Amino acid sequence: MTASAETRILIASELYLPDRMAGPAAVVVADGAIQAVWRDVDASTVQQRGERELPSPHVTVTDLRPWRIAPGFIDLHTHGLKGHDVTSGPQSDITAMACDLPRTGVTAFYASIASTGREETRC
Repeated sequence: MTASAETRILIASELYLPDRMAGPAAVVVADGAIQAVWRDVDASTVQQRGERELPSPHVTVTDLRPWRIAPGFIDLHTHGLKGHDVTSGPQSDITAMACDLPRTGVTAFYASIASTGREETRC
């Protein structure tokens, strides 16, 4: 594996996997995608492994412990967010939601229409 211009290694106390929790673990992210998952590692092991496997000055190691890393959540039912309304609002409301939701851990959503006004979706 080679390091790209924007390679990050995130260390977490636990990592949510499809079938179990693993930890401590590190996730290698490059070019906006997960490139590798290193299990049962500590900060010094990650540093050594990063230097060995990703020989680049552009690798950033971020220790998130005691936090966990989880996959993005999918919101299967949303009418709006922060005053943006999928029922009666313009396309720009849906675009704004798509920009705002990842900050909450939601990486995909289903825009559900409802018979409600913009004021009721403001939170």
